Amino acid sequence: KELEEVLAGKPSDKIAFVEEMYQEDGWLTKSGKRAVKQHVVSTDMQQAKTVVNYLFEGTQSISIASAGCPNSLTLHPFLVVEIPLFNPEITSLSQAIDSLTCTETIVGYRPSGKDYTCDASKSEKFHALPPILILHLMRFQFSGLSEKISKKISFQTELALKSSWLSPGS
Repeated sequence: KELEEVLAGKPSDKIAFVEEMYQEDGWLTKSGKRAVKQHVVSTDMQQAKTVVNYLFEGTQSISIASAGCPNSLTLHPFLVVEIPLFNPEITSLSQAIDSLTCTETIVGYRPSGKDYTCDASKSEKFHALPPILILHLMRFQFSGLSEKISKKISFQTELALKSSWLSPGS
């Protein structure tokens, strides 16, 4: 699709366009009438950054803490933040992000390399945010059938970041 068509289209078209253009091992460009995957060779062990990476890629930290074990911290890159709206109490974007980044308890967690289970706490936070943050409000719930969540979600024109959404030191 031409960029102008995508920008004028539905939000789902825009997300699909970004996800289609982002490739782990290269970048799709137009050469004549066909798409060509260009591979970027990096001299170091890190993935070479593309324009899409610089504009849309952020990092999420997932932390798991349990008694008697060292904390586990994993960093995951993301292009789109998927925000579930299943909870009936969520009426604003801020509440939805609060729900996404709150600490939850995991009952029956088995620490790596251990032969016992225990309770643990898990939290997902934003470690690094991109210049352009894409938020995907997940308005469909699947329980055998697809059901649309049609409640209104309020939001401001500018997103005010809360410190509770960010990982320590980010």
